[in-house]
Amino acid sequence: MDFVLALHSHLPYVLNHGRWPHGSDWLCEAAIDTYLPLLEKLRELAAEGTRAPVTIGFTPILANQLVSPTFVTELEAYFTQRITACDEAATTIRGTADEHLIPLTDYWHERLERLRALFRSVDGDLVAPFRALEEAGHIEIIGGAATHGFLPLLGRDEKCWVKITGPERLSRTGPPFHDVVPYARALIQTAPRRVLCGTDWPHPNVPFMPNDGDLMDLVALYAPDEQGRTRLLVDNPARLFRFPS
Repeated sequence: MDFVLALHSHLPYVLNHGRWPHGSDWLCEAAIDTYLPLLEKLRELAAEGTRAPVTIGFTPILANQLVSPTFVTELEAYFTQRITACDEAATTIRGTADEHLIPLTDYWHERLERLRALFRSVDGDLVAPFRALEEAGHIEIIGGAATHGFLPLLGRDEKCWVKITGPERLSRTGPPFHDVVPYARALIQTAPRRVLCGTDWPHPNVPFMPNDGDLMDLVALYAPDEQGRTRLLVDNPARLFRFPS
């Protein structure tokens, strides 16, 4: 294959942060304008037997949101709001100088209804159908250990540091959040001397309040050996913040 298109996803954690301008509306817009239309077309290509030369990135933060029950609720509300706006717009402009725009409202009404039907057909899980396309050999999916694909930069740039925190925001299994351990270990393995660890106390804007004891217990899983834990909790913070020796 001579050409590969790589689509890198980038969305911070916006669920449970309200709706507009930097809350769930941001994620819903991405779903309606990007992920659902993309899924629709990729499925059409797959049905034709055409393999799409597309590589799609799903980072943990994005994937966690796309399979969240909260996202399903928010996107259903977003669909309802937008479809109602189409109907109201058509009624408002009928008989006015803008009446010629009614076909445009009809277009968006049909499109939104079609995408909502697609979303419901996959049971509100946008990750699973993309995974199915990958398993069938139609596309390629890549991941990363954070919102940005910054592991290569972390590995070579001495100015780049990362703090491991907030597993309750990423975990799909809940306490004690063991499913996030591989991501933390990937970061530590990439730059063992430039990774810190914290609890994110007092835990703003979380769907539930985690137990700080559970969060600290994870350190032994992030860094199983004593030397690694000392780097994570003592040596690295001292060097970054220039604590007096």
